Amino acid sequence: MIFTRQRRPRGFKHDFIYVNDRKNRWLHFNDNARSEMNAPNDDEASDNPFKGRFTKVVKHLEKKKYKRFRLNSFEQVMKIVVAVVVLVFLWFWLTD
Repeated sequence: MIFTRQRRPRGFKHDFIYVNDRKNRWLHFNDNARSEMNAPNDDEASDNPFKGRFTKVVKHLEKKKYKRFRLNSFEQVMKIVVAVVVLVFLWFWLTD
């Protein structure tokens, strides 16, 4: 019975052997540039009071923002009503 039992695979463990010095230098370069320009960091930028103000002015961005939340319920209801009316009409026409 030992031959039919399948062993569980060993868990994956990844240890970094090489460090990407380019990435570290690039991050350090960006931090230095932001500090010289007195620009906010990514953490501070999330507290920006002007974030999202431009989308309220531009119509297509506002529509894109609310598109996934807004259901076109009027159009859906009208399609259902028209379909029901057509089916009822066909039912009465076929039963006569």
